[in-house]
Amino acid sequence: MFLARTNACSSCGGSTRAGIRAFRPETAREVIDRVTGAAPRLTTGQLAAQVRKLCMTVEPDKARERYATALEQRRVVREANTHGTANLMTIDAPPNRVGEAFNRIGNIAKSLHSKEDSRTLDQIRTDVALDLLTGRSDHKTTGRGTITIDVDLATLARLESEPGDLAGFGPVVADISRQVAEEQRSAEWRFEYRSRDRAGDGLRDHTTPAHDRPATSRRNA
Repeated sequence: MFLARTNACSSCGGSTRAGIRAFRPETAREVIDRVTGAAPRLTTGQLAAQVRKLCMTVEPDKARERYATALEQRRVVREANTHGTANLMTIDAPPNRVGEAFNRIGNIAKSLHSKEDSRTLDQIRTDVALDLLTGRSDHKTTGRGTITIDVDLATLARLESEPGDLAGFGPVVADISRQVAEEQRSAEWRFEYRSRDRAGDGLRDHTTPAHDRPATSRRNA
């Protein structure tokens, strides 16, 4: 139980001590109690994502404040590796912008990948990212990077503040979900009809097949 409590605090607030300071004991207990039932059927990564999502669900205002505070510290960092190469990273950047950038780099890399090119896809992605940042090539493409997010309609309508799920990243605060939706007004939308079981661990969704609607037929709510 101590390990579970420590991991829950760590996932909610960054480091363990930061998590303990950020959340009341009853909040940590609620998160642990709600995730315990689902834990046996989840991988370590899935469990960590569920804990983060529950932390956002239980105290959405604190989650929003924590996100805003971290976002103020956003920066670009370079570091040297012991074998002579280097790393370039964005830290504390908006997850939707990171996802869009990563997907655009990936799409360009896939378009350049061919049997004649000896580079791996990872190597091409790295070269494309550096080309774009240094201005050596703009790698002209049509459209922006794609983003996939799973969010409740009630949250988009500001009736609730349930966290969304950003593909390739995991749970995001409600404000990010709404921002992504607002920025994708001209995109194709996919709707799924769900009934959520909020009893027990609250992690079970019952989903009917999805329906696609092109942007031209979408109404603004």
